[in-house]
Amino acid sequence: MKNTLALVARILFAVPFGAFGMSHLFHAQAMASKLPSWLPGGAFWIYFTGVCLILACAAFVAKIQTQKAAFCLAAFLLVVVITLHIPSLRADNPQMAIMNLLKDVSLIGGALTYAAIFSAADAQTAESNPKNSATATVFHSS
Repeated sequence: MKNTLALVARILFAVPFGAFGMSHLFHAQAMASKLPSWLPGGAFWIYFTGVCLILACAAFVAKIQTQKAAFCLAAFLLVVVITLHIPSLRADNPQMAIMNLLKDVSLIGGALTYAAIFSAADAQTAESNPKNSATATVFHSS
């Protein structure tokens, strides 16, 4: 049951980021218009972050470099909060800006939680057999 629950949790956390990444790739030009005017590169950043989101999704699902992916995802989301959501609080629809800001802050918390879990599991795995570690068994099993 723990293994199934961990698999479902990992997939439920990862898949939306893959969908967000695909959306970035398919709608880059429209999204580029929402970038701050002081940021050079325009659509490049939309394509770049789209690929990064897809790679983060793949890392979580495949359990490859999960801790690094989680830290990178948290850092990316923090940049989004600072550069897009906080300035949007002064826009015509601050309620939507607040919801997006809180959503991304929550996702930062989730990504950091995953990073901590994988860090603890990796440390315990290095010290002993992963089957002796509850965290390693739950989050590193298939």
